[in-house]
Amino acid sequence: MKDNNILNPCYFVVNYITNLSYMLRFVFKNKVEEGEGKEARTFWIYAFGEFVLVFLGILIALQVDNLNQDRRVRRLETLMLGELFVNLKSDLADLDTNINIQTSATASIKIALAFIDGDETWHDSLATHFGELTSGTIFFENISSYESLKSLGIDLISTDSLRQQITHLYAVSYEYIATLEELALTHTFETMSASIAKQLYMVDLKESYVPLDKRRFTKVD
Repeated sequence: MKDNNILNPCYFVVNYITNLSYMLRFVFKNKVEEGEGKEARTFWIYAFGEFVLVFLGILIALQVDNLNQDRRVRRLETLMLGELFVNLKSDLADLDTNINIQTSATASIKIALAFIDGDETWHDSLATHFGELTSGTIFFENISSYESLKSLGIDLISTDSLRQQITHLYAVSYEYIATLEELALTHTFETMSASIAKQLYMVDLKESYVPLDKRRFTKVD
């Protein structure tokens, strides 16, 4: 198996400079032994030059490694943003479904209230509308990518404004929605359901309600 270090540019640079320094040392040693190195100062010039060469090479290698590390971080940021985008599309679809359900329920509730306040006689189509009095929705948010981002570190997102918006959405907006849903469901099942049960009863699993005593809902001229 080949050493994976040969793929690292830092390893390549350091290895190249090390080999070069050995070569220079070998050449200089031979010249000294042959009597061509006449002054000690010459040795220190070679030594200093070799030191500078190695030092600069290490700095270059570190810079290359930092650049590669930054590229890896930016690729990871792009990956996490892509996963967040997919999750948010799923959340948006769920919210749109809930809005449609709530819009339909609001229309039915208005019909039920209009019947109570008006002179209309009870008819079977009102059963479904009265059933909407206890309807509700639950937002099933997908926070898997956000949890992954938190485990990696929210600072992975390099754009300050985007990072703040992401944090606000999941930590504030989603929590606000969950609180409102809890209050609505509590009111529906603990208050409205008890009141409705005194006058109506469910006739099927679709939450259609009819009066316990239809005579009470029959308008008399």
